[in-house]
Amino acid sequence: MSGAAPQYEMIAAFRHAFGQLFDAMQSHPVFAGEMFTGTEAWLPLMDYKLAAEPSAPECLVIAIAGGTNTGKSTVFNLMLGGKYSAVRSTAAATCRPLAVMPPELASVCLDGRLLPGFLPKAANEAEDTLDRGLHPETLLVADAPGLPDGMVIMDTPDVDSIDQKNWEIANRLRAASDVIIAVLTAEKYQDEKVIQFFREAQALGRVILPVMNKADGANGHEVARAQLEEFVKAARLHHPPCFLVNHDFSLAGNYDPARVMALDGNGSLRDYLLELDATETRAAVREATLRRLVFYAEDFVERCEEQAERVSRLKEEFDERADRMARRYEPLPGAAVGGLFHEFVQSKRGRLDRAIGDASRIVSQGAVVVGRTLSRIVVSRATLESAARDNTEAKLQESHRRQVERLSQELAAGYFDTARNLDPAVSGMVVAGLDRLDTEAAAKCVSTATVKATGVSDDFRHHAERLLERWWDDHRGRRMVIEALDKILLVAPAGIAGVLSVHTAGVGLPEAMIVAGPFMEQFAARVMEYQFGDAMFDFISPWRKEQQEALARALREHIAHPALDEVLQVLDTLEAGPLAELRRTLNQCRQVSVKP
Repeated sequence: MSGAAPQYEMIAAFRHAFGQLFDAMQSHPVFAGEMFTGTEAWLPLMDYKLAAEPSAPECLVIAIAGGTNTGKSTVFNLMLGGKYSAVRSTAAATCRPLAVMPPELASVCLDGRLLPGFLPKAANEAEDTLDRGLHPETLLVADAPGLPDGMVIMDTPDVDSIDQKNWEIANRLRAASDVIIAVLTAEKYQDEKVIQFFREAQALGRVILPVMNKADGANGHEVARAQLEEFVKAARLHHPPCFLVNHDFSLAGNYDPARVMALDGNGSLRDYLLELDATETRAAVREATLRRLVFYAEDFVERCEEQAERVSRLKEEFDERADRMARRYEPLPGAAVGGLFHEFVQSKRGRLDRAIGDASRIVSQGAVVVGRTLSRIVVSRATLESAARDNTEAKLQESHRRQVERLSQELAAGYFDTARNLDPAVSGMVVAGLDRLDTEAAAKCVSTATVKATGVSDDFRHHAERLLERWWDDHRGRRMVIEALDKILLVAPAGIAGVLSVHTAGVGLPEAMIVAGPFMEQFAARVMEYQFGDAMFDFISPWRKEQQEALARALREHIAHPALDEVLQVLDTLEAGPLAELRRTLNQCRQVSVKP
């Protein structure tokens, strides 16, 4: 794809995508500040050169540029043959650029169709260039009937000004120009800022024409020649024609364009400009500008993608740390878990046994009481601790809460330490999120969300049934012991009750059953635990994993993600589309960057 119209469309699409990304990131100023740092160096290439509509009149834009007090305005007036720009000996005098052009171009420029990006304003007098009250993007416009068609000459602020705003204006004018006249003096030809300005202009494909102002004419301008040669080498220019203005020129003298003479004595700077192939020069500059834009933009998009990846990795890291913390959780199973053993054994009873069991008070509560004791045994085996008889459900829940809240607070403290070691833009967002987080309240929320999930899920119940069914089928001898035990549990309460009734006429029966119940549940649980053996650990493992996963989810929801609130907003913004659209339109610009 080639041609000015496709270029304009692709560049406009890229600029629009860039604007969308910029606007979307403004709610995160610190991160955006880091992200968009450096874009001011290449955005002017779009806004002040490539954004010119294909229908705009073609013109050769010539900028007079240089360091402080090099006499740029003097050279500018000489080029035009009259006083158009104010001349002062003070530093940074010219603070608003002035563009002089033929009358027909001036009217187009004042309509905003010739030099995009600027705010054009008609110049009333030369002193207007000194007016600091004008908007920084103001471009003063004046007409000069004697200028050739299609030629625009601009006076610019210092490229090394003490006023940084002047640097920005000079950069915009460099972007807008096709030819730059580098005005030098014996004091400024080696200045690093000046050299860097023109070195970048050379990389942008601008035609650089050095002019040594106030040149010493002794020995055929020997000193000026040496100084120009040093500047050309330092700025990495490709053997450009050089020019000079003699030192004996008086500011009160006649503004004669011929006074800006060629170093080789062959004509003047104005003559050289008139002989330039304007069409070829503009095309070459536009092509170089587009290539440079793609180079800078590619680096910017890659950095944005790296930043998005970095933010994504931070989220993954915080989530992984929450998962690791959750794996340290040691949940203790309650009666609901252990009771599944007894429920399974009861499910294997025949019809007669179930009828007998239904008539027994102890058996009717057996799943809970035996399950509670089995759970204590499981805990004691897993932790090598004694199974305390007073480990009630309420105390078990409180133990869970204390453990979960401790892990939650430990995780939040670790996030604080990590945040301090991140790069400033991300660190600020994470620290702010943690500062907003009420760690104690968040830990209680985590505890509530986790502890309420310590029951038996349908998935775990199905797992338990499958595991116990396989064990039942594979261990016939042990199964028979458990079945015999179950039959004892069926009839023992009734037998105890019958004997006591005969001998005491029912007196003391409730008290005796209270004593017998715990004894029998302990006995039954111990026998079951011995017969099931290591199957107990396989049985309990998925439940423990479920509890740890529930804790991990709660840690992410109430601690990790609130801490990363702004980071996650940035990630959502970057992944929502603007960055992908920027990449897509950049690829299109790359396709048209080979030829203008």
